[in-house]
Amino acid sequence: MKPLLTVPLPTAYGGACSGCHEGVAAAYRLSGDLTAFYGSGAIADRPSLDDVSAMGISCQTCHDSHSADNPGQLRTVADVQLVAANGETPIITDGGVGKLCMQCHHARRSGDNQVVDGYAHFGPHGSPQADMMASESAYQAVAPADFVWADPSHLKVQNSCKTCHINMVEYDGTTAVTGHTFEPTVEACANCHGTINNFRDIMALEDFDGNGTIGGVQDEVEGLMAYLEEALNDSFATAGLDPTADDWDLIHELGIVTHYPDVNDSTNTFDVPIEWREAGYNLAFTSDDKSLGIHNPDYAIQILQQSINYLTGTLPSAMIVSNDQTQTVAKW
Repeated sequence: MKPLLTVPLPTAYGGACSGCHEGVAAAYRLSGDLTAFYGSGAIADRPSLDDVSAMGISCQTCHDSHSADNPGQLRTVADVQLVAANGETPIITDGGVGKLCMQCHHARRSGDNQVVDGYAHFGPHGSPQADMMASESAYQAVAPADFVWADPSHLKVQNSCKTCHINMVEYDGTTAVTGHTFEPTVEACANCHGTINNFRDIMALEDFDGNGTIGGVQDEVEGLMAYLEEALNDSFATAGLDPTADDWDLIHELGIVTHYPDVNDSTNTFDVPIEWREAGYNLAFTSDDKSLGIHNPDYAIQILQQSINYLTGTLPSAMIVSNDQTQTVAKW
């Protein structure tokens, strides 16, 4: 099995990134102090890896060949501490062996401080899959205080991530002749959602994006994301910025507190309204999850709908997933 390609590590090796993006540091973190590589700068108890060659994420990163304490010789199945968000510091206790995956696949930041202060890397970090499954860490202040958020969905599936993502396959080659991929298969969905040929075949129960058609769950989530993105881009356009520019990156622009619509006039400034970042954070959160709602369709649709309502005041013709209706997908 070929090591997974991750980030280049000439300066990050041994630092905050390497605890998930480099094989040796990740193995060390998963086998011991799960916070050892978090945070930038010098950390007194962070081990020095200067004399160890960097390597990609491989079998040994997650599996300990010298210990059978955990199923599958996994390095850890510890509970997962999520980022502080919405006045809470949630801990994931469900998920079985899938909690190994969540040790890296969770948000590193929340909207609690980014919404007010902005941030150069606006958003949760490209890994909020555990948070999405747990119905946590999106910016929930876009909804009324008494709004009832959806319960976790696929987090409750036995062994969570493993059930859908870990599939045994045969490999060619001399160094590894068998193993698993991380690619989910439609067969994993069959027990709950029936036989499908594509993940987009999992149908929504209602028209949640307001386009007049009931589509697959991923189509509905994609439609909501496009709706919110367009609304935010239109807002920037009214402020004199150009969302059609080749180098326009909406999420990045949201993280900048003060803009200069006219590059030749430094006195012409525009401060991004906090409301835009509040709604935009949830677009970044859903985008970084990368499942188009599959990880938790109820929560994904809720945070997008509430963000659109908060930003624009309405979501025409859409079925709103609210306090008395929180199921979005048919289950067999």
